[in-house]
Amino acid sequence: MISEVGKRPGRVFTPTPNFFTPTPNTLKLALMRSAYLEKMGIDVWVPRDRSPGDPGGSVLVDASEPEFHLCFLNYLSFGVCLSLKDDQEVISPAARRFIADIALSMSGSAQQPTLNNLKWPMSRRESSDKPGKTAEEVVLQRLESLPSLVLVFGSDTVGAIPGLAQSPTVLGGRKILTLDSIDEICMGAVGKRNLWQRLNEVRGPS
Repeated sequence: MISEVGKRPGRVFTPTPNFFTPTPNTLKLALMRSAYLEKMGIDVWVPRDRSPGDPGGSVLVDASEPEFHLCFLNYLSFGVCLSLKDDQEVISPAARRFIADIALSMSGSAQQPTLNNLKWPMSRRESSDKPGKTAEEVVLQRLESLPSLVLVFGSDTVGAIPGLAQSPTVLGGRKILTLDSIDEICMGAVGKRNLWQRLNEVRGPS
């Protein structure tokens, strides 16, 4: 039998599911490119996966848009700001009991706080936040609705609030005290002791 010289077997292309869904490598590359373009003053957009139930595949989001989920608690005598996980709607029972103990020590009575969550950039589309406001403006607006002393727990929360270069500091007329996350404070007696010392300092004469 004479072989057919130069004839190669055909290649079959099989499309993979979610062909346009970004992989970790492509997303990392997109972020690197966006950082470079952002330095040049060019608006950049990167792909991000949608939720599993969304058939739209991936969406484009502003690479410079901050993403955070904050919870603001108003105990009348003081306020609290902390970060929540993306899929978390309320603070954990353990965290709430811990803050309730702080409220009891500061006011001498049990208090029921009012809660206000801010999930960004999702909140940009909510009627409570006027169109055109930046994330920083909305965060500061929420802070200004709290009492004169605000306890901010966790580095993630601190990073979402503009102007917290040092602690304690005054921001929007409120004295802000930045603290470790509640989980870190509760890991041992040292963290709790440091917390009470700092609370006593800010409760002293201004």
